[in-house]
Amino acid sequence: MLSARQCPDTEHTADAAAIVLDAEFEHLIPGPAPQEQVLLAGALHRHGSCEPLLVWPCHGRLILLVGYEVFPTIKLYRLPCRVVYKSFPGRAEARMFIVRHHLARQHLTPLAVSYLRGLQYVGQRKPHGGDRRSVGAHDDGVTGKTAEALAELFNVSPATIRLDAEVTAAVLKIAANFETDVKPVLLGRDARLSRGALLRLAQLPVEELRKVVGELLVRGRLSRLSAVSGGVKTTIRLPRDPATMPAAILSKLGAEDARVVCQGLTQLLQARGNRAC
Repeated sequence: MLSARQCPDTEHTADAAAIVLDAEFEHLIPGPAPQEQVLLAGALHRHGSCEPLLVWPCHGRLILLVGYEVFPTIKLYRLPCRVVYKSFPGRAEARMFIVRHHLARQHLTPLAVSYLRGLQYVGQRKPHGGDRRSVGAHDDGVTGKTAEALAELFNVSPATIRLDAEVTAAVLKIAANFETDVKPVLLGRDARLSRGALLRLAQLPVEELRKVVGELLVRGRLSRLSAVSGGVKTTIRLPRDPATMPAAILSKLGAEDARVVCQGLTQLLQARGNRAC
């Protein structure tokens, strides 16, 4: 229970030393790439923090929920520490709040959005039991309507939510092979990874996986042609005749990525009030 001085959703001042970092919460969301982190730290040092940190008062501690990318700079330079208290009945609700908060922001790549939606799907399914080995597994009698509920919440189809879970599974599988957090690189704009390329990357043998991700860490992106992308260029040439475009897309991208394109077009048509393809 929060005290009167810890009224939720109102801004307060706090000592940075009193804020507790949480390893799970910190690595839940892909943070900025290393070069972006340097620029962010410099801007904070010069201009100060623009947004308050979001914290969870729990058992006498202030656990940081949102603001891990800026907190080290705030603490190092002793910048004014503004916080907003958030109240939750438990860790599961706090974790889902972090995911939803970042999903509402506009700086994420489509792949990062897919990862976060999948993360929420996995988080909501786990308490009910079911298949722990494959987060991409379909809903069963135990998990109920998780995909349908999230699809309505995010204005996408249940099939898209399940595809998002496959992205989440791939990212977590790749990340498990590295001591450093590779999620910001995998899901960042510079990497330009498609969903299909990410799924293929997750299936590589460990040695080859480390080589490819090592290239991503050093260069920030893959070479124009790679085994992960199946030799597909980052841009493709399509015929002018709309009737022949589906076959061209399928041959250039492959079945997995072509299916994502089809779903994306369907969602755009539905959003604009047109009949889906």
